[in-house]
Amino acid sequence: MPAEQLIRTSEAKYQRLFEIATIGIFQSSVEGKVITANSEFAHMFG
Repeated sequence: MPAEQLIRTSEAKYQRLFEIATIGIFQSSVEGKVITANSEFAHMFG
């Protein structure tokens, strides 16, 4: 499998896990600004 396809597959797996997680997950900048958050995190913190 070509490297680009492996990267796309890996990214898709990560994205799916992020979306269906039953715990809140977020990514923030160095300054503390939330960059991305899954729906459970949004549900927990509005």
